[in-house]
Amino acid sequence: LTWGKAVGRIDVSAEWLLAWIVNFASRERINRHLDSEEDMPLESYAVGRSGRGKINAAGIRFPRPLDNRRFTNWCVWDSFRDGVAGEEGYMFCFAGAEEFDAAHAKGASHRDIIGRNALSTIFHKDWNMVDGTTRGAYVILKLAENVCEWTFVQQADLKGRIPPLVTELRLADLLM
Repeated sequence: LTWGKAVGRIDVSAEWLLAWIVNFASRERINRHLDSEEDMPLESYAVGRSGRGKINAAGIRFPRPLDNRRFTNWCVWDSFRDGVAGEEGYMFCFAGAEEFDAAHAKGASHRDIIGRNALSTIFHKDWNMVDGTTRGAYVILKLAENVCEWTFVQQADLKGRIPPLVTELRLADLLM
């Protein structure tokens, strides 16, 4: 599996960008996802006592005869301040939800948390999906009041056999 990295300067505050990333399942994003993915699920559930953790789940449609994919991730975030360099910003990290299960072995699994929500469809409906995995980190560095730098590092494994051209087309569609 390969890792991808991108760095960009954005004309919004670091706080605004973090809120946009954390608000994975906003009404606007769900509607856009439902339009583009033809009713595939997009769900988000808060976890942990800190208020800085979520389980995000998304269904991604692939062209027939390929199976659709489901990605379920554990996400955590926090602020940082480097006393030496004087840099400050936010870090948002994510890994497969199985990592949440391993870290919280005595607690509820991610499927238990999602299963408690009566509106959830990601595991309750037969979507005929293959479980893909993705992991990565976003570093948001404050440059000025309304300017930040976003470093995006991510790895994805779509699982199963998918022709490279289809992968390239779908990944291009999924980029923000």
